[in-house]
Amino acid sequence: MQKYKTDLKICQNSDLGELLNILLPHTKRAYFVGGCVRDSLLGIECVDFDIEIYDISPKDFENLMQKHGALGVGKSFFVYKWRNFDLALARVESKNGRGHKAFSVNVCDDERKASSRRDFSINAIMVNIFNGELLDFYDGINDLKHKILKIVDEKSFKDDSLRVLRAIQFASRFNLNIEAKSIQIMRQIDISDLSSERIRMELYKFFNAKNYIKGVKALKELNLDEKIFGVKIPLNFAKTANTHHKITQNPLCFLYDLSVKFPNLNIIKGCESVLKQPVLKSKSTKNLLKLALKMPLKEWLGLNTSALINKAKKLKIYDKKLSININSANFKNLSPKQKSLAIENAQKIAINARANAHKKALFLGIDLGSNTLRACIINQDEKILFSFERIVGSAKNLSQNGLADDAKARIKKALGEFKAELKSWLDDFFKNTSEHLGQSLASNPYKNFNKISNTIMPIYYYGAATQAFRISKNAKDFFKEIKNELKISFNIINASTEAALTRQGITNRACILGINFKNALFVDLGGASTEISNNAHFKSFDFGIVTFSQNALFDIDLSKAFSSKNPQNKELLKAKNLAKNCVSEAKNYANSFDLECVILTSGVPTSVAAVLKRISYANYDARLINGVSLSLTDLEKSAQIIASARSPELLVGKDRANLVLGGILLLSELLANLNAPFIVIDDGLREGISLALKNRNLARKTLKF
Repeated sequence: MQKYKTDLKICQNSDLGELLNILLPHTKRAYFVGGCVRDSLLGIECVDFDIEIYDISPKDFENLMQKHGALGVGKSFFVYKWRNFDLALARVESKNGRGHKAFSVNVCDDERKASSRRDFSINAIMVNIFNGELLDFYDGINDLKHKILKIVDEKSFKDDSLRVLRAIQFASRFNLNIEAKSIQIMRQIDISDLSSERIRMELYKFFNAKNYIKGVKALKELNLDEKIFGVKIPLNFAKTANTHHKITQNPLCFLYDLSVKFPNLNIIKGCESVLKQPVLKSKSTKNLLKLALKMPLKEWLGLNTSALINKAKKLKIYDKKLSININSANFKNLSPKQKSLAIENAQKIAINARANAHKKALFLGIDLGSNTLRACIINQDEKILFSFERIVGSAKNLSQNGLADDAKARIKKALGEFKAELKSWLDDFFKNTSEHLGQSLASNPYKNFNKISNTIMPIYYYGAATQAFRISKNAKDFFKEIKNELKISFNIINASTEAALTRQGITNRACILGINFKNALFVDLGGASTEISNNAHFKSFDFGIVTFSQNALFDIDLSKAFSSKNPQNKELLKAKNLAKNCVSEAKNYANSFDLECVILTSGVPTSVAAVLKRISYANYDARLINGVSLSLTDLEKSAQIIASARSPELLVGKDRANLVLGGILLLSELLANLNAPFIVIDDGLREGISLALKNRNLARKTLKF
């Protein structure tokens, strides 16, 4: 027996002090027993407390309980309820008939003997309420530690067949393995004397447990799966059912999943409602909508994955049924058969309309940055259908008066090219879409675009402009010109919004790639600013590859400096020192986080990844870049490759070599002391905008031509 002091939380119960004063004149032997001790040792919050009391006669105990207003809840077993305590005299029990009430009960004065009536060692641990002394006669603490479920006393255990089912729920709830000898004992016990209600109540605790695998293992070891359910339950079934239960949080989930797998399942009495739950062969959109005619899908046990719940919410059938519009006046002169057909047709129309409604939209995000114009279209399934990118150098030659005339000309030219490419893509897209939807359009579907956009498939867009336009005095006037000439509206967003939308684009791609970004740092090196953030914090810094190149590197030829074989090249050392000074504040900020990885987005890291993977600028493919890992050595290596290339424009694009090399210097200094892997993701602000449009987190505008 183990015997020692404890500081368990149960000894700090707020009402315990008053109870101690009540009992102290009569005894010093009173113990917390059973589940409250076990749960406290496991760190589980206790609500009800069982206390076993010694040294008081049954008559004196009854008088004491009545004096303090305790309620007798099992007088024949010497049990009283006082506040949230179940108070009982220590007792021993012996079976004297059939059924769970057929016991003779006697008061016991010996702790070891009293605890021997407990079912399992983990429930036979005692804690003295006066001094915290812990009594463990049957090694229950060690069994808890080693995840073992062990019978205390074979004879006492066999007196109550319900204990066999308790073993299953304990194994499942507390992740326990049943001891081999205990399995042999329990296999000998007939549970046919148990009422269906007692079986259901005990199994409900198993159905509500977190670890079905241990419970199913116990069922199989005790040969009870066939006895109770009429089927042999495969162990791998438990894993799937466990996943579903985490989503539904419904104890009937286990039985539903079992009934789907085994249609001839013996259903537990009192759980027959499971058999009324629909079973779908295919959980397609139309089948879900058909089901929603009968019930909101949140009431369906088959809605057991996050993907299905999200789908139901998108279809607007999660918490309400799919309604159909029927004018009763039109039914007056119809026969019952005609009326049934009319309702069936109305249902089909409602189902088709709702099924197509969530698909009939495209979402266009436009990111006009300080160096690059990027745009993409996604559909309702978040698949990228169209993308566009051009270098515009918005921040180049930026002055106190604002955007330079040549920068404005480049932006207008790029936007014109964007519209032309978009028109061409839309022609092909709407040809296919109109045929699919059964629409008859003219030979040039683009002529009907505004009609299609309004009635069949609207394109919602949002244009965002960033740092160069935030600081430009003439930006608003320039965007008025853009709207009048090109019919595209832009919003100058603040740095915080830019970081949040960029992070949305990055994390969406990270989820697809299976990258854990919980403790990631996001770095977006732009043309005129750099945003650094994690899931909780954000800061924007006033440097980018265009402004750094223009303001700091105006007299340095980086291609020549990097290609020099002299590691002490003065020009390169000067450039590195300028980069170090430029990023010093941002570097301190980045180093203040505990992080597991750094996710890099924007043109510089994607260009570096492409160069290292030998992908030319013309053949750039984001799918080959997303998820690429980089190191500081990789940054240095890519700079050498770009600087030594005879035609660097083939690697990084026209007039971009010096910008990319400057960006490599900035990144190298910024990331120098971060002890975490660097991961490249191409997705950023434009993708984040498209996703925010789809999720209605941005004001939508309908694209017109």
